[in-house]
Amino acid sequence: MRFKGVRAVARAVLALACGALIVATLLIAPAGSAEADSPESHEPGLYLALGSPTQLMRGSQRSDGGIAFDPVGAPTGRSYNALAAHLADGALYAIEDASGDLIRVLGDGTTRTVMRLGAASVVGAFADSEHPDRMYYVPRGSKQLAWVDVATREQGAIPMTGSFVPVDFAWSRGYFWGLRIVDRQAVLTRLGLDGRLQEAPVPGVDGTRFGGGSFGGAWTYGNGNLGFLANSGGAVQLRLATDDPAKAELVGYADSPASSNLDAALIPAAPVHLSVRFMAEWSGGRKPVHLIPVVRNEGTTVSSGYQLDFGPERPDNRAVEMPEGCAESGGRFLCVGGPLQPGEERQHDFALSMISSGSAYTQQWTVSVQGNESDPVPASAPVSFPAFRPDPVLLDTDVKARVVDAVRDGFVTVDKPVQVFVLVRNRGDAALTGVRVSVDGAPWNAQTLEGELQPGELRTVRFEGRVDDLMIGGIAQVSATVTADVDGAKTRVQSKPLHLSGHGVLPNAGGLSGPQPAPVGNIDPLDPPPPFVIMPDDRTGHGAAAGSGTAAGTGTAAGSVGSATGGSDGGARAGGASASGAPPRTATPEGSAAAGDGDRGSDGTAIEAGPATGAVEGASGTGDGSRPAELSATGSDAASRGTAVWAAVILLLGGAWIVGTARRGSRRPRA
Repeated sequence: MRFKGVRAVARAVLALACGALIVATLLIAPAGSAEADSPESHEPGLYLALGSPTQLMRGSQRSDGGIAFDPVGAPTGRSYNALAAHLADGALYAIEDASGDLIRVLGDGTTRTVMRLGAASVVGAFADSEHPDRMYYVPRGSKQLAWVDVATREQGAIPMTGSFVPVDFAWSRGYFWGLRIVDRQAVLTRLGLDGRLQEAPVPGVDGTRFGGGSFGGAWTYGNGNLGFLANSGGAVQLRLATDDPAKAELVGYADSPASSNLDAALIPAAPVHLSVRFMAEWSGGRKPVHLIPVVRNEGTTVSSGYQLDFGPERPDNRAVEMPEGCAESGGRFLCVGGPLQPGEERQHDFALSMISSGSAYTQQWTVSVQGNESDPVPASAPVSFPAFRPDPVLLDTDVKARVVDAVRDGFVTVDKPVQVFVLVRNRGDAALTGVRVSVDGAPWNAQTLEGELQPGELRTVRFEGRVDDLMIGGIAQVSATVTADVDGAKTRVQSKPLHLSGHGVLPNAGGLSGPQPAPVGNIDPLDPPPPFVIMPDDRTGHGAAAGSGTAAGTGTAAGSVGSATGGSDGGARAGGASASGAPPRTATPEGSAAAGDGDRGSDGTAIEAGPATGAVEGASGTGDGSRPAELSATGSDAASRGTAVWAAVILLLGGAWIVGTARRGSRRPRA
């Protein structure tokens, strides 16, 4: 019994010891769980190893094409290099500097040791198309191309024909490729799996952009191009023209931060189809021509960025103002662009100087676009655009407005109706098609003129709404934008702003029976603008005609019964009544104009009236030769004029003078 008791105690002690061991194991296990819980793979993207200790970063292209770095987790306390992407499972591998161990960089930036290699390295990449599980590297200080199979843990090495000088390489088309700057010239190094080395210059690369000459980051884009990141800051993308002999072409540059310790690898994203189309705009003589390639994401996934190649088919020595993210190389313009969502577009606006005597120019320009990802529908050739007419495109526009003051309180208030009339005139030699007129900032539908706008033709387009539709910064302001097509290109012009309200109110003791402004006289409505008058909605004939119409025979009395007649006699038939009090015309129904009563050009000929014209509204005046308030506000110059002119604004509103200003400032920025 005693012996049995001892044995029982022993068994109890053993059980307690085992239990303690299990508890200890459970308590110790969480210390390594951070690595176990970390994702083994990474999302598609550009990854960088920066600094010492090393911080894993993710690179992304900004909208201007530059590369930005964002940290993935926190620094691990280890310094590593030779970052390489295993595309089969989206994993990142690297080699630790101190130990020469092969490590795996996990999804949260932490690391896990895989095996011992025994030698550090600054270059590393997988030979995806040949041996997708083999990570190749060059042991520091050696002339051997070593490799390790991350699936089987096998290792091997191949002697090289020389030293591999670049500080990183990337795999493409059966070779490893590295880049460096020697005497301000870019030199591309090719390394084969047989250890043979070959070097070739890349004359298109401006070596002065990269101060240090070392490219510590190298990767292969999904489109097959090579990307290199300089330790001194900046990146370059190359397209392999031939692999044997080695020959590469410049695709584009990008800005990026600098780092003394740098490596890179890329996990490509899904294919994306990008398209490019072309627009051109010209505001007329002595103005630059704007050539605008437009890149669009036609796919269903996000594009991480793209490269644009744009330029003339033949020599063109006009000065070119490039947009941000572009560089000139060999007569071509190379641009980089940032991410594009499905269906998103981005414009690249190039401004070409006017053609001068003896200048060389070409009417044919070409453009091509290539995304960072592979394209399921690659373009077979650059897109060539039709000839662009180098003759002046002279398109003028002016705005007039009339506020309906039915209550005759003498104020321009936001709830009152307003009529806006946009004059469009073609002073060029070619007919304009697709003439589209819109009032800037107003929630009104744009209107398109029917047919062509012939040379010399003037038309008026009418819009209606309320004053609050035109409020910009607390001021009722009107301006119009007109676009038109000519010879495959698009011209665009914007009127100067017309202000409908002033800053001061001065009493007019005489009211409508007091002194009235003098007649406008025979002035071209487009050059210069006369003062405008906003009239009350007076049907009694007391709305003064003087100053409320436009030049006789030169344009519309917008909203009036047709226009002022005449032309060469210089008579002021402002608003349909002669200066001497001749009987006014009979009102014409809205949307039509009798012969001789429609809008007239400078030659006195009638302009087509209809839905797109400034049609009549209201009855004729009686008695003293005055007109009812049918006439428009007017106050802007042709858009092609750049001089600032201030016109006095006299607002006659039911017994009060409201003095304001109509400023002709510089053209608004282009959209």
